[in-house]
Amino acid sequence: STTPPPPPVAGAEGAGGAGAGGAGGTVIRVPFFKPGEGDVELPSELDLALRDAVKLQLAMDGRSKNSKVEDGEPARTEERLRSLVSEHRAYLEGLTATLDESQSAFLAQLGKMTAVLDSTPEVSVPVSNEKKGPSFIKYVSIDVDRRSVHDALRDAAGAEKSLADFLELSDGSADGGDIEKKGMVKQMHVTMAHHSSSSQIGMRSEFGTLIGSGVEILATAVLYGERAAALAISVPRTTAVAEGGPLSLPVPYPSNDFPHVTVWYGNGGNAVESNDLPRLVEAGGAKRLELEEPVRLRGEFSFRMMD
Repeated sequence: STTPPPPPVAGAEGAGGAGAGGAGGTVIRVPFFKPGEGDVELPSELDLALRDAVKLQLAMDGRSKNSKVEDGEPARTEERLRSLVSEHRAYLEGLTATLDESQSAFLAQLGKMTAVLDSTPEVSVPVSNEKKGPSFIKYVSIDVDRRSVHDALRDAAGAEKSLADFLELSDGSADGGDIEKKGMVKQMHVTMAHHSSSSQIGMRSEFGTLIGSGVEILATAVLYGERAAALAISVPRTTAVAEGGPLSLPVPYPSNDFPHVTVWYGNGGNAVESNDLPRLVEAGGAKRLELEEPVRLRGEFSFRMMD
């Protein structure tokens, strides 16, 4: 029997998932890789063959000015790819989600979308001086529990006196031992996308099917300076899977180069200044304390609307 030709290369949505959606519509994310298999290393000879095939295709399309297509090269490249895909077929199939998993993810998201069609507000994009309507998304966030963040900070402060002094820890506070430092943020979250750099349609299509979904993030370090403090966060590539619930869904990369939870700002600063903490650490204007063990924090996707 002959090995079927490799499928055409298509743009992937998020990590390990393919997206489908009309212009301006919400994207349905179908997992391609199994959970946890989004970042894989292909066998070196297959990786090289795929790269050579892409270069050849670009040359054949006339999009690579410095490359020439030799006689018989397309046939040789196809034969090489077929052989390597056949050789590594078992490995490749072991990386991908099953058909049942992909179908279940598709149907779960489609059902969620159709269930809210009648109640979904229209996108209101502000122009000039027009007042932003209630449906205008300010940012997309992963909301986390404030007390869980405080517990992580308290544990970190146990190993670093300067952090404990900075946070002004007090075990006798009225709310059962919360951190007492003035200026602590009450609604703690990771910003995944912001209206200043993402369109309304883009945020709805990228994250619409994820709203309300749970996700487990990892706090890896505490960064703190004179005007802001934050937890450095690692965002997973898929949502959490609830027992008996729908399959995990691919999670887009955060738009921020420094995914974090702002925990405090003061001394004339604001929450936005936490974005500068990595640069300040490099310049000696802030400190970074790596956590001995990453702290797992439960979060939930949400749209934060403009007031």
